[in-house]
Amino acid sequence: MAAAFKGQAVEWGADGAGFSGGGICVRASAQRQAQTEAVEDQQGARTGLVFYDTKHTLTATVVCKAGTTPPAIGDRIVVGGLSGYVTDVKKDWQNKGKAQYSVTADGGASLP
Repeated sequence: MAAAFKGQAVEWGADGAGFSGGGICVRASAQRQAQTEAVEDQQGARTGLVFYDTKHTLTATVVCKAGTTPPAIGDRIVVGGLSGYVTDVKKDWQNKGKAQYSVTADGGASLP
């Protein structure tokens, strides 16, 4: 959802996360990373950097609706247009609060 903030357009709320799954997504993140290897000259000074094996880590916090089931380890989820395989699922409960799942997934350009 777009909102105005001192004359500038910004994304506001968790709608931009685009979590595809059950429940209501209230928080999400998508972090991109790459393996790197330094290129050095004869004296060991870094003169370049090689990037390879890009990956991303996705997280989402989902408030449970009635009947929401958690994703299984290995399920594929989509957050912010990136997809990954679920590696961690945590369910939290609290008194006078909502039950929610915290889901973590890993993906990458080389993964189908």
